[in-house]
Amino acid sequence: MFLAGHQAAQAHRVARDYGQKLYEWIRENYHPISRIGAPPLQTDDFGILLLGTSGR
Repeated sequence: MFLAGHQAAQAHRVARDYGQKLYEWIRENYHPISRIGAPPLQTDDFGILLLGTSGR
């Protein structure tokens, strides 16, 4: 799975205003493997985060 983001002001709304349970589930069940660019959902710069399963 991967998360990609830019324009954090809009992307941050996904985790804050809607999709909270899904975002929480992803954070609990996946771990970062690699990142290209800025951390997704945190800055206005482009970034991709590759996630792997946590094996639960």
